[in-house]
Amino acid sequence: MSDSDISLFSHSSASTPAEDELDLVHDEQFYFRIVVFRAGKTLFKVPTYSFPADEGLFASMFLLPKGDGEPEGSSDKNPIRLPPEVSAADFKSLLKACLPQSVARAPPKLSVDEWMSVLNLSTMWCLDDLRSKSVNEADAGVAELGAIEKLVLAKRYSVSRWFIEAVEALARRDAYLSAEERDKVGVQTSFALMELRERSWSWADSQNIDGAHQPGQRLNFDFQSAIHEIFREDLVLDKDYAAPTPPVEDPEGESQSS
Repeated sequence: MSDSDISLFSHSSASTPAEDELDLVHDEQFYFRIVVFRAGKTLFKVPTYSFPADEGLFASMFLLPKGDGEPEGSSDKNPIRLPPEVSAADFKSLLKACLPQSVARAPPKLSVDEWMSVLNLSTMWCLDDLRSKSVNEADAGVAELGAIEKLVLAKRYSVSRWFIEAVEALARRDAYLSAEERDKVGVQTSFALMELRERSWSWADSQNIDGAHQPGQRLNFDFQSAIHEIFREDLVLDKDYAAPTPPVEDPEGESQSS
């Protein structure tokens, strides 16, 4: 470094440090607040701009008055303590999904399990945009799971899209739920699946000519409409769930979707 470069960082006036501090202001764009979180036995020190500032838990957390003492989250000795049910691994997954990355580095790739952690915390803390992102990012991995595993995740995190896809797959297959599968999805869901399957068989019987059974006829049943009706109480738990619009009768008696 040359003498001219060093001079850029040297004091050019005779003012004292105390006098300099009287005129200091925080830049509105590039003065970042750092906050410390504790999850279990692990500390995390991150800039507050990493978190969604306009929704959910963090929107109010960082606006709380600091009080007279040391503000919570300002040091390792006084971190913001996360609830016991939030593990360090879960919170780290959330940070990986939230923190902006350097342009020189590729964004981190999260596994399905990590996206499930993000989905869990974003749902718990009302971070709707992050919840939608986690569902979309986990889609490919969830699609590789079996229908039962997919349904279990859909019920746990109230994801209507996964729920509908899993239920339809289970209703279309030939085999009934096994005892182990019934234990995984629960009694109420098991009975609802049984009703859905019975509706498809009844519909198929009504389509038979002269009572002749047509192989595969049941698979032409409108499973989607029946799922929206039978499982409505489960589906509406998802904020992003959109119920299908009922058909509207036109003047000539033909139904149309609005």
